[in-house]
Amino acid sequence: MLRHNLRNDLTVVLGLADELDERIDDEGKGSLLDRLQQKAEQIASLSDRAREIERSVRRDDADSSPIDVSEAVQSLTETYTQQYDVTIETRFPETTLRGADGRFRRVVGELLENSVEHAGEDPTISVTVEASADSVSVTVADDGPGIPEHELAVVTGEEPITQLSHGSGLGLWLVIWVVESYGGTVTFGEDGTAVTLSVPRL
Repeated sequence: MLRHNLRNDLTVVLGLADELDERIDDEGKGSLLDRLQQKAEQIASLSDRAREIERSVRRDDADSSPIDVSEAVQSLTETYTQQYDVTIETRFPETTLRGADGRFRRVVGELLENSVEHAGEDPTISVTVEASADSVSVTVADDGPGIPEHELAVVTGEEPITQLSHGSGLGLWLVIWVVESYGGTVTFGEDGTAVTLSVPRL
């Protein structure tokens, strides 16, 4: 209900801003109005993003069937390779590894999206799937600058969430919440360029 009301109010704000934009000729005031519109659109986008994350974290019947992790991750990497014209090095075991449900695709997709967006113009991205007797792990790594230290400190619990210290991206929260709902773990490389998801085998 909060998201719904927020979205409706922001729609009104953006509508009024558009109407003002048509009436204002002053360049300085127009610049301020542009900033207002951009910020309102960012908040509206954040509200939509929160709704998507809630759906992913919640266990829906459509996402409850076990998946072959290797097959799901391989399909994702092929999609991102074609969509973004990037090279993704992959390593998958040949055996079937069941260890999550359909939401896991979304989680790995978040990590691939992060690498494509933040690792530079021509990133080197790798995805590795490994298995032990009781778990399956997926590691997504790139040669970019890595996840900022302050972001990692908040999502890993090393720093509390405050007005000055909070994670700006919701993607990492989604990754952690979903993986932990499987009874799994998320670990980060020292420089923040590698993320490993480990989930129990089914």
